[in-house]
Amino acid sequence: HRVVVDRPLATLVQALRRTPGTRLFRYLNDGVWHNLTQRDVNDYVRRLTPARYTAKDFRAWGGTLRAAMVLSDLGPAAREQTAGGHYPEERALIRFLDRHFPERRRRARPERLAHAAR
Repeated sequence: HRVVVDRPLATLVQALRRTPGTRLFRYLNDGVWHNLTQRDVNDYVRRLTPARYTAKDFRAWGGTLRAAMVLSDLGPAAREQTAGGHYPEERALIRFLDRHFPERRRRARPERLAHAAR
């Protein structure tokens, strides 16, 4: 997990957690609490811009940005392939993605491959 130190954000999240229901992102409309859905976000984006973006585009962009930051932190490639045909930087990225985005795989990695990526 990543710790974010931002007092206004922490205050907002605490307030949202106190709302009725199990979803974090909710809003009050005419005295009734509603879950914020992907459709709500997509409708909002459509009203703001003529571009054809969706909530999925923002999630993909966020993941791409995070992967780029990880690769940048790793520095230049060592150019030495290891067992399994991956460079050390690729193995590090695979570990990161497996740990933080396991749903990205259509099926689980075979245990021997998951172990080799470590």
